[in-house]
Order: sequence, then C-alpha cells, then structure tokens
Amino acid sequence: MPEYKRSDMCQAIDDYIINARYRDILRMRFCEGMSYEQIGEAANYSTQHVKFICKKYRDSLISRL
Repeated sequence: MPEYKRSDMCQAIDDYIINARYRDILRMRFCEGMSYEQIGEAANYSTQHVKFICKKYRDSLISRL
C-alpha cells in the first residue's frame, strides 16, 4: 500500500465518504489505527464486514490523496 499521511487520509474520509457509519469505521482503521476486531466490537459489526468495508473504500480513498 502506498505511503500517505494520516491527516490526509482522515481528510479524504471526511470529504468523500457519505455514509456516517462507514466514515466512522474508516476513521477508526486508517486514522486511529484500530484493529478490525476492535472496530467490529465498537461498531457492532462482524470482523469480516469491517474488513470488507475497509478494503472496498481503501483504494478509492488513496486515489484521492
């Protein structure tokens, strides 16, 4: 994965992710560095669903940096 500044990724998440729950999940993963398991517990989603969300949006966010 390409290198990026955390602040840039956080800004991209805030600017381009419309769904508030997904935005929170992506912030927890890419801005706060939480594990998939920790995010799943906090957001009340399965670990697999959290991984799916993060992988689905990661490339589009990076392309906007």
